[in-house]
Parts: sequence; structure tokens; C-alpha cells
Amino acid sequence: MSSEELHCTIHPDRTTLLRCGKCERPFCIDCLVQTPVGLRCRECANIRRLPIYEVSVARLAWVTLVGLVAAVLGGILFFGVVGAFSLWLSPLYGLGIGEVIRWTANRKRGPNLQLAAGFCIVVGAILGKYGLALLSLLAAGSDRLGLVAEAAGRDIWLMLFVVIAVVAGISRVR
Repeated sequence: MSSEELHCTIHPDRTTLLRCGKCERPFCIDCLVQTPVGLRCRECANIRRLPIYEVSVARLAWVTLVGLVAAVLGGILFFGVVGAFSLWLSPLYGLGIGEVIRWTANRKRGPNLQLAAGFCIVVGAILGKYGLALLSLLAAGSDRLGLVAEAAGRDIWLMLFVVIAVVAGISRVR
């Protein structure tokens, strides 16, 4: 063993006694990764995400569009048909939208899909409940669009519905 002082390849100001088990370059403890066969640099460890968590931008856009359509249609169904019992059935709404997103993404999972599911559920529930009122005001050329937005912001039952549905929907793509 040599007595020369080694410096980290990434951080030249740090001295080290450690080397990558494959390429033998010196690295500090912050730059090495523990693998089943010993310490490796990040390049030699070849760290990458699992394929189940890799979703392309085009696929994510498609998943979000399909989820949004399903969420709006589901919101109209829940608030128009189910009515008073929609709060009790909000987990089913969230699970349904989460499953649509998961199915459209070829059973993939991950934070991007969780964000897409939450976005679709929130927008779908709001448009499902107040979308018809917004459309009628837009068609009439009314300047009272702020009243509908204010009503949606004060609707505690809608907020509870959305929170419960988002938690259920995210659990499907977690």
C-alpha cells in the first residue's frame, strides 16, 4: 500500500483512502455508493430508476388528458346523479380515476403519476360540480363568473370530497 495522499476525483479538496472497486479511481465517502459487490463510484454502479417508475413526457401528457376526461365525466356523474351521497362515495371516485391513470400508463407508478392523479381529481371534481354553471354563464355572456369561483371556494363538502378522493386516487399509483 502506498503512502501517497489521494484526492477525490469529484472533490479535489478532499483527501481519501477509498477507491472504486471497479475502476480504482479515488473517491470520498460522499461520492461512493454501497453495492452488493462493494463500494463503487456512481458511474460504475450504473444507478438508474426502475422501469416501473419511468414515464415519458408524452405518456404523462396522454395519461393526464385521459385522466382529466374521466375525472370530469365522473364528477358530472357523481354530483349530478349520486348527489347527496357523493361524499360517502368519494373514495370510489378517487380509486376510479387513479385506476384509469394507472391503466393508461401501462401499470406504471411514481410521483409524476401521483401528481397527475391529484390534478385530474381536483379539476374533475370542480368542473363536475360547477362546470355546467360555468358553461351556462359563458354562453349567456354573463360577467358573474367570479360568483361561481367564489361558490366553489366556499363549498366545504366539495373540499372534503376532493381531499378524500385525492388520497384514494394517489394510493392507486403510489
